[in-house]
Order: sequence, then structure tokens, then C-alpha cells
Amino acid sequence: MNEITDKIIYIDGGHSLKGEVIISGAKNSCQNLLAICLLCDGICTLSNFPDIEDTRVNVKVLEKLGTTINWDKIKNIITIDTSTINSNYIDPELAIKTTASKQFIPPLVLKMGEVITGVSGGDKIGGENRYNLTDNIIEHYRKLGIGTEKMKDNQIRFYKLDNLENMYQKNRYFGITLQGIISFVLSRSENQEKLYIENPSFEPEILQAIDMLKDMGAKITIEYDSNSHPKSYIIEPVNKLIPTSCIVMSDPNELMTYVCMTLATRGDVNFKNVDYNDKIQAIINIIKEIGADVTYNQTDKTLSVSALDKQLNPIDVFADFWPTKYHTDWGQLLMSICATIQGDSTYTDNVYEKRTNNLNDFEKFGINIKYEKGKTRFNEGNHKIVINGQSSKEFKCANVTCPDDVRGASAMLCVALAIDGKSELSNLNPIDRGLDNYREKLRKIGANIY
Repeated sequence: MNEITDKIIYIDGGHSLKGEVIISGAKNSCQNLLAICLLCDGICTLSNFPDIEDTRVNVKVLEKLGTTINWDKIKNIITIDTSTINSNYIDPELAIKTTASKQFIPPLVLKMGEVITGVSGGDKIGGENRYNLTDNIIEHYRKLGIGTEKMKDNQIRFYKLDNLENMYQKNRYFGITLQGIISFVLSRSENQEKLYIENPSFEPEILQAIDMLKDMGAKITIEYDSNSHPKSYIIEPVNKLIPTSCIVMSDPNELMTYVCMTLATRGDVNFKNVDYNDKIQAIINIIKEIGADVTYNQTDKTLSVSALDKQLNPIDVFADFWPTKYHTDWGQLLMSICATIQGDSTYTDNVYEKRTNNLNDFEKFGINIKYEKGKTRFNEGNHKIVINGQSSKEFKCANVTCPDDVRGASAMLCVALAIDGKSELSNLNPIDRGLDNYREKLRKIGANIY
């Protein structure tokens, strides 16, 4: 079922959510796996593939490149035949709608020699696009063996260079690691040496991408540090990759979204199809810290969460690069719970400078927030938000335009679900970008949303 993303929804909140939610495939894993499919010639199959706005846009990009797509939205299975690619042009009007368009650039440069497109988009953290072609991004592409040329009408030409450089990531950005892996796996010349990515991102979605590449014939070795965390990826380029199939991991961010909705409404929900990894363990730890009940059954992959009759605890969230106690994608969502918990909670984001700005509209619900300096890697500005939590009965219903960020927009929905009475939300496209069939899933656990 595709949601209408440009209309208003109404939420008659104040009801405890109870029942069962099936967690869908991970948005952030899908964009990686689709990009990897472009590295081979033939048919790759992805199952547990979610029908969300982000994947719909990405599939349109691939179809316009000439790939042959067969998407069974009932069974959540998609096949991608890359042998029919006949274009090197990524439509800028589609590129600006998704972060994945930047992941498609390296494999297409390897396959076609050059790519012409516009600026990648997706979430606007704090109202800004993160992917404008800055000097730092141009230098990043150069190290990956990709040249850049600005063209008319804000289009950009990306083209293949002969030289590659080993990568060292000062900060473990997810997308930069994936672009590096994709750029290094295929040989560009005879006797090409091994390439290294040091201090890489090793979020579960990245590790799934590496597993898929290995299934296709890539030679990737992981070196670990004393904490058993990957400290470098060593890539020995190969001449060819073969098509494969992959089951998309369940989405930890979707899980955290519904967990927060459960806690904010003091509900009791079982979550099905939850693939265990270190992000799931982090979510379990946070639920325990807040004071709710949680169990995970490895056999049937079910996470059970209950906040019925619980007095929950305020928390101090410091979001940082993974691995960390609090992932940057979770901070805004957690504050929607903390607003309903008596006492002060705080949120500081050390990954995205302006991510806390998306919570300004909490004030429309009567939530007390203030900004402080906070200790982050950023030099100037107030990057710490303090929320004075109280009973949701003290809040007021509101009409809110959601921020252009799936997590910030979902946090607004979470607050609206907790408040007695009818609230109105508009600009729903960010939510639909990341949550598969969210209205129907919420209705099944007792939300009055229409």
C-alpha cells in the first residue's frame, strides 16, 4: 500500500499502543545494495525489500539508467538486471530526492566511464542539504579516482581518473565508507595494489554490503582493533563481480521509531522480524535505561517492549559516530519520549551540527525546550537541547509542518500520538521516505490516525 505523502494527517492521540508490528527491510541497507548491484552485469535479487518513498525513487533512477526491474511488492522481492543499462545520466530531479543517488555515482563511473547528474538530496538536517559539491567533497571523490566538473543548469559530470589513494576517515561517515568500498573493489589496471580504508564506518548496514560483495567475488579483508571493532578494510581489486541474491536486514531505525512511539504512549508492543546486531543491542540497552521492560527472542526474532504503568527515567543523549550508545538517527526520536518523562533530559549531536534544530516545533505542543552550548566537535553555536519533561496530559494539540528529515518528522508524529486530542501534521514525505506503510502499522496497534 502506497501512502499519499503530500496530504495532511490527523492524529487523535493519548492512547497506549498495543499489539504487533512487523519490521521491514532497512532503508539504509537498500541504498547500499542497489548501488552494489550496478557493479556486475546480470540479475541480482533482493528480498525483504521495503516499499517506501526512498526505494521507489531509487528504483526510478535505476529504470531511467536502463536497468530491467521486476518488483513484487506483495512478496517484497525485487530483481535488478544491470545488463541492460544504456545511460549514464541520473535525473537531477530524482537525485535531489534521495541520498542513495550519491552511492550510484562510483559504480556507474566504473561501468560507464562518466556520470552526469545533479546534487544528491534526501534528509535536510537542520534545513540544509548535506551534499552540495564543496571542496571537501571534490577532494573525497578525487581520492576515489573520480574527477568532478561543474556544468550548466547545476549539473555535475563525474568521470574516471587513473589514480586512487588509500582512505583515512577522520569521522566514520556511513556514505563515505560505502563509496570507498565500491570504488576500490574492481581493478582499473593490471597488477593494481591493495587499497585500504582506515577508521571506516562499520554499522551493520555497511557490514551487510561487504557480505554481499564477497558473495559476488570481491576480496575484502577486515582488520580489527583491541575492542574487536573493524579498524580497516583491505580491498584487493578483482576483474569482475558476479550477480547474487541478498536478504535485506531489518531496519533498526524503523524499530527505534516504533519503540519510541510505544514508550511515549506507555504501550505494550511485540516487534517481529528483528535481525539481531549491535544496533539492536544498543536499542535494548536504551529501553532498559529508560526503565521499560524489554526482551528479545532470538528464535523467532521478536523484541517485546512494555511501558505499561511504568515510571520512566529521563536520559542524557550524546549522539556520535557508530559505535556509540546513541546513534545520531535516534536522538530526535528519544527526545519525543523524554518530553513525556518528568525531569530534564538532554540531547547533543556530535555528528550533524544542526540536527537538534529540527525539534524547534516541539514548542508548538507546549513542550519546554532550551538550547545550550554543549561540548561537541563543532566550534560555534548551541548544539545541546534541554527538554523539561512532564506528563503528556500537560501538552496541547498542535498543527505542525514536519521537518524535512525522516527522524525529525517521525519525532513529531511520536509526540502527537502521546497527546490527548487531535493534532494535525503536514509535509509527510519525510516520514514516507523511511517508514513502510506506517499508517496501517500504527492503526493495527491502536493509533487513531487518518
